[in-house]
Amino acid sequence: MLAIVEVERPDAVIVQFGGQTPLRLAVALAEAGVPVVGTPPEVIEMAEDRERFSAFARRLDLKMPAHRTARTAAEARDAAAALGFPVLVRPSHVLGGRGMAILHDAAALDLYLRSQFHPGDSPTAQRPDRGRAAQERAAQERAALTGAALAGAALERAGQGHLGADPADSAGDAIDPRAMPLLIDAFLDGAVEVDVDALCDGRRVVIGGVMEQIERAGVHSGDSACLLPPATLGAEVEAELRALTRRIALELGVVGLINVQAAVLDGQIFVLEVNPRGSRTVPFVGKVTGVCMATLATQIMLGATLDDLGVVEDLIPAGFACKEVVLPLSRFNGASPMLRPEMRSTGEVMAWGPDPWGAFARAQIAASNAASSGALFIDADPAALDLLAERLDLLDALVAAGFPLAADPASAPALSDRLQRPVAALDLRDEAERVGLAFVAHRDWTPACVARNRRLQSHGVAIFTTFEALEALRRGLPGLDFAPRPIQR
Repeated sequence: MLAIVEVERPDAVIVQFGGQTPLRLAVALAEAGVPVVGTPPEVIEMAEDRERFSAFARRLDLKMPAHRTARTAAEARDAAAALGFPVLVRPSHVLGGRGMAILHDAAALDLYLRSQFHPGDSPTAQRPDRGRAAQERAAQERAALTGAALAGAALERAGQGHLGADPADSAGDAIDPRAMPLLIDAFLDGAVEVDVDALCDGRRVVIGGVMEQIERAGVHSGDSACLLPPATLGAEVEAELRALTRRIALELGVVGLINVQAAVLDGQIFVLEVNPRGSRTVPFVGKVTGVCMATLATQIMLGATLDDLGVVEDLIPAGFACKEVVLPLSRFNGASPMLRPEMRSTGEVMAWGPDPWGAFARAQIAASNAASSGALFIDADPAALDLLAERLDLLDALVAAGFPLAADPASAPALSDRLQRPVAALDLRDEAERVGLAFVAHRDWTPACVARNRRLQSHGVAIFTTFEALEALRRGLPGLDFAPRPIQR
């Protein structure tokens, strides 16, 4: 970067449009004399530092999930025990949620620590000395864990050699310094996650949009569908989110863009993180409101005020819109479609609708995940089936919409007894074309799961992995009426 600056000699350098990487360079660039404009680098550094931002949040009386930091495995175990399981664990300074996992018990935490971080070993590269024996030991370890203990991202690395370490590999108690400190949060199970994008000139804040994520807490925001305007938050919660964002932006002294990520649980708002930069949702907000926030933010960073720009009121969505992610499952046939704390999407689409749910249903078409006529194929583990049995109203509504229930021949009879509903036995080897929609929910991605999902994916079957997405689809099906309408409407 300094070499480029030396050649180009820019009048101003903006660090708010490149994600986390330029934010981490901001202080060093400023110290080297580079003219960084917008939010001061020291403010950026404070917002990125968990302990310093926590002190800031306490001063503003903001709620945050209970959390701890750890620099050794022993500290991590003590922190998780103090917080109580489940916990959300992640390395500091990662992109796309890399290495994040939801851990449900101490056994899962030990597995995570041993599989993710070995002193001197890259968390993302397979060590050359791990062969077949190590892989077999990894499989035995996973089999010994309960379904509740299988920990998202750590589990999904099973096929990449990360779980196959010898005990000697973990000699010592130190976490890989590149992951330090390890951040451990109490997991807000069932919370609705929210993104707020805003502009601030240091004196005034304009809210660009308040977006509600479809999937509940535990799914990376970059892999979750989101709605603008929000559909279920309620006016009071939305107003509180707007006020909270204003307070944070003004207290920090933001100049340009700010993104606040929050979770709403039982009517309470918890701040998850604050990013003094443009987020991946800024282009979406711009399309929905018709106002390019990036252009306005650039002018603000170069000295204009919101008054100068004539933007003094919060932006208003032009209608109901949904942003949906695109997962590269067609490129990796058989890969797990389960959404985790790690981000895996490679693109995004958006759609308008007559209401939020219609927008969601239409976004599935844009994302090549549209339900077609046929059966609702259920492929779920016992824990998910227990939850499914509590949502018979959802299943009945989908059956009434033209999706009769079906399952693998080996599980269909038991599933029918469990749900007290007819469940057809459908062999995907010969009858995959009869499936119009699939609900897949497994923590342990076994070879049998791989085989079934290869057949579903190869036939282009729409796959949903959360109850929230399935419910949104059910509510949005009436919005898929594409009958011609007069242009005046």
